[in-house]
Amino acid sequence: MKTRYLRGLMLCISIILYGQSTHFPVLDGMEKRVQFWTDVFTKYSLNHILIHDSDYPERVYRVLDFRELDARGLLYKNKRLDSIRQAKKEIRDILKKLEFVKDTTALSVEERRIRRLFGTNPVPGTFIRAARHLHTQKGAQETFKAGLVRSGRYVPAMKAIFKEEGLPGELVYLAHVESGFHPKAKSPAGAVGVWQFMKSTGQYYMKIGSSIDERNDPILSTKGAALLLKSNYQKTRSWPLAITAYNHGENGIDRAVKKTKSRDLMKIIRKYRSSLFGYASKNFYAEFLAARRIARNPDRYFPDIVPESPMQFKIVALPFPFTFREVADMFQVPPDLLAEMNPALKQAVTKQGKKIPRGYSLRLPVEIEAVGARVLGAGMGAAIYGL
Repeated sequence: MKTRYLRGLMLCISIILYGQSTHFPVLDGMEKRVQFWTDVFTKYSLNHILIHDSDYPERVYRVLDFRELDARGLLYKNKRLDSIRQAKKEIRDILKKLEFVKDTTALSVEERRIRRLFGTNPVPGTFIRAARHLHTQKGAQETFKAGLVRSGRYVPAMKAIFKEEGLPGELVYLAHVESGFHPKAKSPAGAVGVWQFMKSTGQYYMKIGSSIDERNDPILSTKGAALLLKSNYQKTRSWPLAITAYNHGENGIDRAVKKTKSRDLMKIIRKYRSSLFGYASKNFYAEFLAARRIARNPDRYFPDIVPESPMQFKIVALPFPFTFREVADMFQVPPDLLAEMNPALKQAVTKQGKKIPRGYSLRLPVEIEAVGARVLGAGMGAAIYGL
């Protein structure tokens, strides 16, 4: 009884101190990394460049502020690149100097500040290694805030989907890291939508074809994200590993665990060496924790934030194939609005006349009168969703 009481007490203390649940712990040694990403998302704008250590991101050497430069012309771009190159050279020179300095009293103020970032007794080679691992990180204050605004439209429905799969609803905040809740997000590698699914992965969890691509639908793709995360967790039995696997792949995480002989994500980050396990994978879970921290208390970071209202719509199951124009006319919905409400429909349907497949669950505005009921007759199934 006493043991149970103490465990409960420790859990309460943990929640009070860190705002965390047992699902998503801030791992030992990760708090500074989480704070780094919290600052990137809330403190630094798109015109800030942080020069820091790629292995220890919280070790920030310098913050460059480009807000005063003319962002419209080539001069701005050139000045920005020149300033970054010059700053990295200066920091690299300081680090190399620190490797061989014995008397720190002769150091400049800047040199002493950088020296303090490494603690009291850095081992030989520390500064030389650090000089090889300089990294630049752009601030994301504006884009994260915009994502918080957009998220109000989707989060209630998304949380419900995660909970239907028996998963923690707070996994929804991973979408801040993936896309900032932007429905039309597309990566250079070809990942699409709020949950950034590649076609090769997405086809296992959702419909992707010539007429429909559910990766483009924030709600339908959430079902795919939930199933993928559920599969990752069933294999890893660890949310830090399962979430990292969303970025790095379950097989990649399995290799990392076997190579390091550890299931502790921080130990894997410190010890595992692979050309594929880079900056993005190492920081993915910490970014999620930072996004979750902000999203759970947005007013603390963005006092003027006003999220969009949750989605509300009717769903009509089409009993026959119809063209997009036929459906728009049938229900008297402007085509642009109908396309916006049904982003899984590809341009082959919305622009080029390909028919919407039979059985498709079409979304309509809640205020729409059931004009189409006379045409569809008893074949129309409709429901109103306030999410």
